[in-house]
Amino acid sequence: MFSVAALSFERDMPASLFHLGLITNDIADWGATSEVVVVFHTNAGHITLDDAAYNADRGIETGNPYKGPVTNLMSRGVHVELCGATAKVHHYGNGGSHTGDQDQHRCHGQDDPACPARIRENH
Repeated sequence: MFSVAALSFERDMPASLFHLGLITNDIADWGATSEVVVVFHTNAGHITLDDAAYNADRGIETGNPYKGPVTNLMSRGVHVELCGATAKVHHYGNGGSHTGDQDQHRCHGQDDPACPARIRENH
């Protein structure tokens, strides 16, 4: 279980994503059974947003630059969560959009058939 409240970088990659990739590689290389969960919150919650919500939150039009690495981790079995309190404070709505529904949030890619069906909602 990892708690990521702020982003520090190794080049242009958030160190937390880089290290989660290393850990996931080690688990696979060792043939180990494990469940990796990462909760992004506070100043790192935006990393979980879909492109439209990311653009609105960050005031840009280029989409979430971390979508690929996050989706890759999710496809490898990492559970990526957004803290419900962070979602509420930042008005991140259900499905990653700013709909005003502050009761739940899903990570980007929840409707993407390439993503694992077990992506959990954060209530």
